[in-house]
Amino acid sequence: MKFTPVYSVAVLGPKNTYSDLAAQKYAGEIQETIYCDSIADVFEMVESGRAKQGVVPLENMIYGTVRETLDELYKKNVHIVAKFNLPIRHALVAMPGARKKEIITISSHDQALAQCRIYIRKHFPRARLLQTASTMAAFDTIIGEHDTSAAAIIPYEIARKLDCAILADKIVDNPQNRTTFIAIKKGAVPRNTPAGANEGKGSPRTSIAFAFGKDRPGALSEIFREFAEAKINLSHIESRPSPEEFGKYVFYMDFLGHPEEDCTKKVLKNISGKVAKLKILGVY
Repeated sequence: MKFTPVYSVAVLGPKNTYSDLAAQKYAGEIQETIYCDSIADVFEMVESGRAKQGVVPLENMIYGTVRETLDELYKKNVHIVAKFNLPIRHALVAMPGARKKEIITISSHDQALAQCRIYIRKHFPRARLLQTASTMAAFDTIIGEHDTSAAAIIPYEIARKLDCAILADKIVDNPQNRTTFIAIKKGAVPRNTPAGANEGKGSPRTSIAFAFGKDRPGALSEIFREFAEAKINLSHIESRPSPEEFGKYVFYMDFLGHPEEDCTKKVLKNISGKVAKLKILGVY
C-alpha cells in the first residue's frame, strides 16, 4: 500500500499511540504531526484547515464502530480519502529491572485492558487494573513514579523503542484483532474524484450517510430496494442516533461502486428524493 506523503496530519494523541502508528503507516513522510485530545478535535483541525489531513479510528473488529468518528463524519465538512487496517499487538511493560512476580497494578486505556482480559486473568489474577486516557498515558505514569510493581499495556511496536522492560508481548486475547482507520480531508467529495487508497482489491467502495425527515412505514426498505434493483452490493449497514436532532437516526452504508457510475448516480439521485439529508462520506 503506497500513499502520497502528507505535509501535516492530525491524530488522536499523545505521541506513540495506535493512532500515531496508523498515521505513520498511512502518510509515510509526515512533516508535522498534530496530536489532539479527542477525535472531535482531529475533525476540527482538518475542517479549519490547520491540518491537511487527519487519521482517526473507525472500527475495531472486536469492539465495533467508533461512535464519535461516525458522528463527526456526518456533521463536519470533511470526506474520507483512504481506509486501512492496523493489527493490534499489545505488550506488557514495566520499569527496567521489574519482574512479573512483583507486578500488582496494570494500567492502560480501557479497550487495551479489555483486549487482554484473558491474559491478565490468567497471569495476574490479583492485579489492580487502572484505566488511563491512552496507552501511553499509562506508560508515562509508571515511568514518572519509578514504580517497579506497576506495569502498563502499550503498543508492541512502541515498546521495542523505549527504555523499559517488556514482560510479555503476546497478550492480546484475539491474535487477529485489528482496527480500521480512515484518513480524512477537508470539504465534500470532489466531483469525478478517483477512488482513494485502500487495502482491498477490486471495485471501489463508497460510504454514505442519510437521515429521514419523518418516520413512515417502509422508508428504509425503499432505500434497500433502490440498491437491490440496481444490483449494487451493500457491504456495511449501521444506524446511530443523530448528532443533530434528538429522536432521529442516521443510517450509514458502504457499497461497492463509484458515485460517478451511471447506475450509482441514478440510485443516489432517487435516494436523495426520499431522505432529508444525504451525504457522500468518501470514495476509496
